[in-house]
Amino acid sequence: MKTSLLVSTYNRPSALKLCLQSILAQSHLPDEILVADDGSGAPTRSVVVAMQQKSRVPILHIWHEDDGFRLAAIRNKALLKATGEYIIQMDGDMLLHRHFIRDHVRFACQGYWLKGNRVMLPEKLTHTIEHEGARLPGNLLFRSDVGKRKLLLPLDFLNRTLTYRMPYKGVQGGNMSYWKADAEKVNGFDEAFEGWGKEDDDFVQRLMRTGVRPAQLVFAARSFHLYHPDADRSKVAINTRLLEKRNEAGVIEASKGLKEIEPD
Repeated sequence: MKTSLLVSTYNRPSALKLCLQSILAQSHLPDEILVADDGSGAPTRSVVVAMQQKSRVPILHIWHEDDGFRLAAIRNKALLKATGEYIIQMDGDMLLHRHFIRDHVRFACQGYWLKGNRVMLPEKLTHTIEHEGARLPGNLLFRSDVGKRKLLLPLDFLNRTLTYRMPYKGVQGGNMSYWKADAEKVNGFDEAFEGWGKEDDDFVQRLMRTGVRPAQLVFAARSFHLYHPDADRSKVAINTRLLEKRNEAGVIEASKGLKEIEPD
């Protein structure tokens, strides 16, 4: 099974560098890495070029102009370029456990999309890692300032029982995976969702209306989210209403998705 790792980023080159380093240190490398760049400047391009020279697998830089928060649009452009049959999706402000890719691959199953989780690193620790060269400490499970640290419990064996049995509890767009063919059936992400929020919910709920079921990775595919202030959420209410209307209408295909992208 050929895998494409889709990494979204926007103007945080120091975090992207650490993210890509954690990808290249994986026990199971993806077949390609696609950096889905929502309009970053030259420093991000420099990071990608430097990592391309070090990587044993292709790294593609997919970019569009900065015209506000257009995550759905840049993910679609990356999906069009992806040559893998299985897509693993993450954010560029995350560090990966060395078995992250391996875990997504070993639990990939036709008819399912996989939701992962992330451990939330606090602001001070993030700064020392991102800007002072500190390593990810090994005592995160015992630190009260670390969010969702219970995910670090050594209970990987439970995933064999839990993964396909847990109820749908939402989506984590920064740690998920799905079959490219399934994404194509629903016309990818809907670019009608602009600004932060709900584009991932819309995507997976349309997947589920085609019969693709959710599965939950709890103690596997671990990732560590570098702290940042909350994004501008001024369009959440608008996007929530749009999502509700789509769900009421039973929409399956994105109104503006993969099919509507003009070729380069």
